Amino acid sequence: MRREKSSAALTYALVFGALLSLCAMGVRFWWGAPNATIAQMGIRELIPPVWLLSLLWLIWYFLLGAALGYVLCNFGASCIGAWRGAFFFLLMIFVGFLWYPLFFVKQNIFLSLPIIFAVLLLCCVCALHWQSLSLAVGAVFWLHALWLLYMLILQIICLLGV
Repeated sequence: MRREKSSAALTYALVFGALLSLCAMGVRFWWGAPNATIAQMGIRELIPPVWLLSLLWLIWYFLLGAALGYVLCNFGASCIGAWRGAFFFLLMIFVGFLWYPLFFVKQNIFLSLPIIFAVLLLCCVCALHWQSLSLAVGAVFWLHALWLLYMLILQIICLLGV
């Protein structure tokens, strides 16, 4: 029985990770690559190369989706914390998908700043809900929060014109 649950958790993690990665790629392809915006904002030296940034973005969404699948498979049936975390997770993903076109396409730094801050807060809330269920899932979300903090600082630098 334990082996079946472990296999199901892995399957859920892979499926959810793949689905969220596809959604992230869809957002990226719909709105386009950030190359022109990065050049116009003069932040090329502050970020990794665009190909690496894109790869990291895709990996993050895969890991986040895999974490969701793992938590829901292992704890969803009986744990209110899993479902609360899932609610905040969906909000985080939705708001995060709104942030990309605002910052990288529309170059609306002023409006995208509170949005990336909201994504960071939602990520921390997810981490708090899920770290007690799985240390690995909590670690994924705390590391993602660090990445979001980096993006928040990058936006503040852009806003200040430093």
